Amino acid sequence: MMSFLPKFLQMLVLLGFCIWPAVGAAEKQAPIPDAKTAIDGKSTPSVSADSPATDQKNKPAEPKNAVPAPKTQPAAPAEPLAKPPALTAIPADIKIVEKRGAALPLDLVFTDDAGATRTLGSYFDGQQPVVLVPVYYRCPLLCNITLNRMVETLKDLPWTPGDGYRIVAVSVDARETADLAKSKKSVYIKDLGMPGAETGWHFLTGKKPAITALMETVGFGYRYDPDKMEYLHRAALIVITPAGEVYRYFRGAYTPPVQLKLGLLKAADGTLGTMKERLWAGIFTYDTDGRKYRLNETLLLIILGGMVFTVLLLSIVAIRRRRT
Repeated sequence: MMSFLPKFLQMLVLLGFCIWPAVGAAEKQAPIPDAKTAIDGKSTPSVSADSPATDQKNKPAEPKNAVPAPKTQPAAPAEPLAKPPALTAIPADIKIVEKRGAALPLDLVFTDDAGATRTLGSYFDGQQPVVLVPVYYRCPLLCNITLNRMVETLKDLPWTPGDGYRIVAVSVDARETADLAKSKKSVYIKDLGMPGAETGWHFLTGKKPAITALMETVGFGYRYDPDKMEYLHRAALIVITPAGEVYRYFRGAYTPPVQLKLGLLKAADGTLGTMKERLWAGIFTYDTDGRKYRLNETLLLIILGGMVFTVLLLSIVAIRRRRT
């Protein structure tokens, strides 16, 4: 028992290090910008009423013999700034219907960003989970916000696309070409700034039957609006298991890094991350109402109680053996 005690304590310490950073981690999220901030990344500075420009009390007195300054013509009013493009309202009938557990039709054929014809199954190796991103590359706003925010999320993950997980962006517009996909990829790979990411992040185009079959499988609704000349759709990242089954949906244009990390770890089912990361992920459960992972407080209390009980029990046994 004495020879086993140090190893067991090491395991408890390791588990403690896994649990401690998890407290509150799932609740910590970066603020989600509105459409304007997401486009230009700037906000208008405000002037305080207490600033020197408006502080009349501290204004120095004018000399008695001061020559009055010549009157100047009032400046012409500045032209109003152009309003940023607004997000198009999405009709209620265009929605995302979650189909967890659905098997993707891996025999569907698409064209990659290099112009090569490949099956969807070629992006699944049985080891790495895949993040499926339904977009289209000429989208005027929502897709750009989604991809831009996803890049910021990816920068906070401990893995590089292609080395632990893959990303497959698929255009819902059958008119788009591989050249357009290649151009779009180069922009986001450069922005991501991770060497080797180009081998794990793919931008696909395809024919209408293949696109329709894939989007129907994952429940991603979209429709072309000829008046606005754009596709109406919602935003989501869809995590797929290494075997090609739908695992988790992260709705909206922004997914916090901790949420995507948990989704990938759980979808990989032991093939991604270190033992510490997998133990950490194990104390989170998915809240279907809040559509996010939350710390399982009940499980955490059971684990901590078990650790304390085990340490006390081993300490008592060790003390009794010393006395005998």
